[in-house]
Amino acid sequence: MVAAFLLIGLVQSRACSPDQLEIQTQTGSIQFTVEIADHFLSRARGLMNRSVLPPKTGMLFLYDSETPVSFWMKNVPFPLDMLFIDRSGRVVRVHENAKPGDLTPINSELPVLGVLEIPGGASRRAQINPGDIVRHPAFHNLTTSCD
Repeated sequence: MVAAFLLIGLVQSRACSPDQLEIQTQTGSIQFTVEIADHFLSRARGLMNRSVLPPKTGMLFLYDSETPVSFWMKNVPFPLDMLFIDRSGRVVRVHENAKPGDLTPINSELPVLGVLEIPGGASRRAQINPGDIVRHPAFHNLTTSCD
């Protein structure tokens, strides 16, 4: 039993380490501090049961390979924007202002390698659109501005 708790602790500390990413839009770039959800447990928990998501922060959900994904807003008390990202780091879909607590599935529509959840309305304010590029080590497209 103790070993299981230690293993969960190791998974949580790896999955929730802070990181930086940059989104290159048509009008400039914006940086976010993100938590990484790259394991089943951290992806399942996501941002549920949190009271707030500060500006310019988010959670980056990463998968082992491109796959169609679906999200919902169960136990999330604030709106979120979801950016669905392919393996090259290109935003393929933006879902704005997902409704708090809504159980309606939000689908990627295409296979993706990652999904970035950011505060609701942030994508519109930053003018983030499909075709924009997310720069992060997971997409193997880093530039010196994210170092």
